Amino acid sequence: MLVLREPQQLQILYDSLEESTPESLKVYGALFHIRNKNPFNLEVLVDAWPGYQTVVIRPQKEEMKDDLDYYINTYHIFTKAPDKLEEVLACPQVINWEQAFQIQGCQESLGKALQKVAASKSVQVDYLRTVLFVFEKPTFAASSGDKMDLVKLLQVPTVLKDKCCVDYSKREICDSVCLYLHT
Repeated sequence: MLVLREPQQLQILYDSLEESTPESLKVYGALFHIRNKNPFNLEVLVDAWPGYQTVVIRPQKEEMKDDLDYYINTYHIFTKAPDKLEEVLACPQVINWEQAFQIQGCQESLGKALQKVAASKSVQVDYLRTVLFVFEKPTFAASSGDKMDLVKLLQVPTVLKDKCCVDYSKREICDSVCLYLHT
């Protein structure tokens, strides 16, 4: 796979990924950070350029020192060719299977391919599936035709706050992350 470093290439990729949201959202977000001073020291790999099919964003090799740190050893993956994904995941130059790591992506095919490759390498995988909700310019109207109070809509019941917040000292941050719709 090729490493993209040139700002012009990264901009072209960024614009291209925007057209594939929400499936490309994890890679798109990581690329946003790379284009803005790269605070997490990430690198971008593509299978071909400019006609890429798969994008992998991972920490630079020198950042992945601790073989047990799966927070640092995080890969973000997006593909236009799900049938080629197993080949990419199995490649030792792309994924270091000797380390603990996590792979993030927003495509169903990623989980399936990862499980197949892990089974072929006799590696245990902890699989976590989450749901992504994307709202485009939300407009909420009550049944009476009046606009609903957005603040009321976003209030999180106390019962749910404990489930949303891991760090209770930062409750105000957690409240903005949790969304509860009253029906």
